[in-house]
Amino acid sequence: MRKAVKSLLVLGLCSALHLRADHYVAQNGQEPEWPYATLNTAASNIQDAVNAATNGALVWVHAGEYYTPTNAVFADNGTSVVCISNAITLRSVNGAASTIIDGGGSNRCVYINVSAANCAFGPAILDGFTLTNGYSILRGAGVVIAGGAAGTGVVQNCVVSGNAVGKAIENAWAGGGGIYAYNSLGFIPVVSNCLVRGNRVFNVSVVTNGLGGGIFLRVLGQVVDCTITENSSDGYGGGFYLNSPRSLLDRCLIVSNTAASGGGLYARSTSMELRNCQIANNSAASGSGLFFYSFTNVPIYNCTFVNNTFQIGNQVANGDLRNNIIQSLIINADATITGYNNCLPSIPVVGEWNNTIVTTNNLDYVGFVNLAAGNYRLTPESPCVNVGNDQLEWLKDSRDLDRHQRIDRFYGLPDIGCYEYLPGGTVFGLR
Repeated sequence: MRKAVKSLLVLGLCSALHLRADHYVAQNGQEPEWPYATLNTAASNIQDAVNAATNGALVWVHAGEYYTPTNAVFADNGTSVVCISNAITLRSVNGAASTIIDGGGSNRCVYINVSAANCAFGPAILDGFTLTNGYSILRGAGVVIAGGAAGTGVVQNCVVSGNAVGKAIENAWAGGGGIYAYNSLGFIPVVSNCLVRGNRVFNVSVVTNGLGGGIFLRVLGQVVDCTITENSSDGYGGGFYLNSPRSLLDRCLIVSNTAASGGGLYARSTSMELRNCQIANNSAASGSGLFFYSFTNVPIYNCTFVNNTFQIGNQVANGDLRNNIIQSLIINADATITGYNNCLPSIPVVGEWNNTIVTTNNLDYVGFVNLAAGNYRLTPESPCVNVGNDQLEWLKDSRDLDRHQRIDRFYGLPDIGCYEYLPGGTVFGLR
């Protein structure tokens, strides 16, 4: 019996090792040899190694600039430099600064669409690349994240910059200049610790509005610890466009984006949750900070909205707003809003507002470290310090935009806004 058990353990170990096979990509003048299992036999283009990788495998990509190969895959109305359909990890060795996937101005950079059969084997992960110069006539010029069944697709530690969707196909969901994420049957896209900068969506030959210059998040998903800046859309959502029943944005910096409507973020028919985010210096004809369309239920917690043309505008939006600094607020008369411990220019007529700090449109009263320079951290004199609402379960383990603990260890309360004030000095313990 023991021999049988031992044999099973050995077989299990061998299977695990097989699933974690490593493959390599490099531009060192090596002689590539399938399955590219050593650096000396590494593939010279990424797609070759991805094609050799089975579910659970890890593909290591060394520094270099990678362009569209001759065996590039055509999918979703375009060709991609890299196309991933298995549950694999594609990881750079040297990081995003020196490992570049370039669409050449005519192709999408990366297309992740994990088949239903492969979703059960784990996440598909893209880790540590610069995705640039991508182009699509429909969506996701930098990267598309999708799957055919319950699973996860992760883009992390990446720079997604200088990509463009030029809409040439009549489609209601055209957009996602930098990132387009959607799902089927419970697939969850995750974008983590990424810089999404200078991407755009614009009309070429159709008149449908562009959606999401930086990121288009459709159906489900999470965007965490990201900076979304200098993106643009000729339609809705310069930084973000969200059409999702459940999504989370946490610890994101959303600044200097532009659009016709919703310069920072445009949300439609969504139950998005926004936490610990700074939305500043975005511009649009309407709702340049955030704009919420009909049937929206939006919890917004511990965020700072400053120096946008409009901070929040909406049409029949419902929401729970707690611990936010909002420079201006426009709420439709039909909205159902409940607010706790917010810092506002005035108490709005619409909604139920509790423990509101009123600034009378004087941002100096908020007590920012340097308002002119865009440093929206709090000074010790700020009335927003240690007065937040703590009746949220997630706050106990939450971090602010600087990744500092949200609940003050002495007062047991969070601050209002996206940053926690940290007192100086030394803490001594007695025993």
